[in-house]
Amino acid sequence: MQLLQPLLDDLGGPGHRWTEIELRDRATVIQSLSYIAPMLRHESLRPGLSEERFATLFADMIVDGIRPRSPQEASA
Repeated sequence: MQLLQPLLDDLGGPGHRWTEIELRDRATVIQSLSYIAPMLRHESLRPGLSEERFATLFADMIVDGIRPRSPQEASA
């Protein structure tokens, strides 16, 4: 975690909006993904989905959120 927080601070660029608490929380989420990720190889945790399909949907949900974007949001 001590490595991730400064890295996120650098990635945010000068004047980013994250506070120290937000940086720490984001580092915690990234660190926790390293514990969750190996479990996703087990088909019982992603019934009927390939690893690739699961990863694609998971990434989309992280980037776009759970709800689909409206046509106005998609074109902006």
